Amino acid sequence: MDRESHISNDRRSDSKSTRPSKKSEIKTSDRDSTTTTRSILANALESVTQNDIEKNKLAEYKEKISQIEAEEQRLSKIQKKLFTKDGVEPSRRKELQFEAKQIANRINTYDRQLLRLEATNPLQNVLNREKTLAIKRQKQKDNEYLKQYKEKVAKTTRELITRNQESRKKAVESRNKTAMRHKIKGLKQKLERMLQNPTDHLYVPQGLAEAIIDVCTLINTDTSVYLKNGEINKAQLLCITLLL
Repeated sequence: MDRESHISNDRRSDSKSTRPSKKSEIKTSDRDSTTTTRSILANALESVTQNDIEKNKLAEYKEKISQIEAEEQRLSKIQKKLFTKDGVEPSRRKELQFEAKQIANRINTYDRQLLRLEATNPLQNVLNREKTLAIKRQKQKDNEYLKQYKEKVAKTTRELITRNQESRKKAVESRNKTAMRHKIKGLKQKLERMLQNPTDHLYVPQGLAEAIIDVCTLINTDTSVYLKNGEINKAQLLCITLLL
């Protein structure tokens, strides 16, 4: 009974290590300190190896990682059972806690094995080579991003210049239209005065009176020589030009 009580107490104390946060609750300080190294080697392609020794070591390393991932999945399932809303029976809880402890121990063992593999010359060579490639890939990515950014800025600048040019062109056209309207309005008023209130110096010869009346009628009431679509009314402009 004393031995069983001792084991039960051990399992109870170890149950803290089975709470849901795998990385923080299980002893993983060694793993945390080599996260970058592990990530690089785990994702390294076989093509980065230069001989069979490196290839075999890398394959062995990845196999250990697969074993850890499988154990972590098992541990996660046990944790869900231990901390379900309805709970589990005391006897079953002890079994699960013991199983969780065994899994955590295996994970830590695999971790230590990974650390030893990481320290070997073949994997150090692979690691350094992969780091160099990673730097090159990042530099290429940065250059591509910079290229795209410059192209975007250049495109935005071109569009801005085009909009400004179009805006200036429209402003010039608007001013020209306004100036032409004022000229036409002045001409029409002048012709009307010559017809209605002739003087010794400003009058319409008798033979031209009807033609001048036709011209005044031809000129739009808004004194515009432009049609609604923006095109010039050529017939009207010709008449006005001859009189200006």
